[in-house]
Amino acid sequence: MIYTYGITKQGTYHIKNDLVCQDAHNIIRSDESRVIAAVADGVGSEMYSDIASKLAVKVSTEYCSENIKEENTDEEILEVIKDSFSLAQSEIEKYANEKGHDLDQYDTTLSLVVYDNDTVYYGQSGDSGIIVLNSEGLYKKVTEQQRDEDGRVYPLYFGEEKWEFGKISDSVASVLLATDGIYDILFVVVE
Repeated sequence: MIYTYGITKQGTYHIKNDLVCQDAHNIIRSDESRVIAAVADGVGSEMYSDIASKLAVKVSTEYCSENIKEENTDEEILEVIKDSFSLAQSEIEKYANEKGHDLDQYDTTLSLVVYDNDTVYYGQSGDSGIIVLNSEGLYKKVTEQQRDEDGRVYPLYFGEEKWEFGKISDSVASVLLATDGIYDILFVVVE
């Protein structure tokens, strides 16, 4: 039995400055042994990045749920995840164009996992992240935050040159996806 939990809360900075929560998540249980989950975080305080993050998680998880089949190879599953990232960005662009908005106001990150039995496939864009608990009881940081030397985030629109995809070779017991607010706390380096 797989249990899933999803929490999205407005951060203290956004509350203090009366800004909308830009984080979003979506979880789809495909069957008893497969769950597809994603988190996204609107980058900066762009006007519509909350919409972009909601679109990114919805589009990517639904696409993976519809297109990943039990008989797929590892390579085929990773290709579906990659295609879901492209589709998510395409849908964000389409939405912005339909509304007549500047696409620069729709930046978002996207982290996605396909948890199938004890195997995890993932996709990563930006500074959110993925952590797994393996069957031996050890936590493993799966993804690195994607930022430039000045700390600016590489959002989803940067495309394949920045996106990361992979499969966890360990047997996985649990997965945590977190946007940067929580992910940063988990990896604070004490000096």
